[in-house]
Amino acid sequence: MEILTEVILGGRLNQEISLRVYKINKAMSEERVLPYIQGADKLVSRFGAFPIFSDSEVLTVVLHRDSLAATFTLLVSEFKDRVHCGNVEIVLEFLDIENLRLEGFNYQNVVSNLTFDMAIEQSQYSQVEVPRIHVDLDTNFGVWATFTCSRVVVQRVETSTRRTGDPSYLKERN
Repeated sequence: MEILTEVILGGRLNQEISLRVYKINKAMSEERVLPYIQGADKLVSRFGAFPIFSDSEVLTVVLHRDSLAATFTLLVSEFKDRVHCGNVEIVLEFLDIENLRLEGFNYQNVVSNLTFDMAIEQSQYSQVEVPRIHVDLDTNFGVWATFTCSRVVVQRVETSTRRTGDPSYLKERN
């Protein structure tokens, strides 16, 4: 719906209208999904609301075969009164992942959007219909991913000294 709205409306003023429609849709989606995000309260207490992860960076992606899980570490800019005051490292674990598509991981992985939506559907591994979270990690540059999972766990939320856009390992290679 967001893309269709953007195409139909076009123009700067109408892009703002489209953004509002997107935020309303996102809020409705989050309301359905937040009960399935264990530790979401850690993010809400740190940022004042559930973050949109725009312009954050994916630092690591770890896939766990035995538990069918994926762990993403993200570096998120923190702002107070519209002034950048530091960065926060967030580790999210996605449990019981299915239909994973992941491409483009490289030296910098800038997130455009990280969205969660809820659906009741049949799991790949059983005939039972269960709640599934659809996760879309859209990119400005680098990695993008899409998959479903049964639950999300916020493993860690902590202040980081790392800077966004700083692939320091490249300096060590030279």
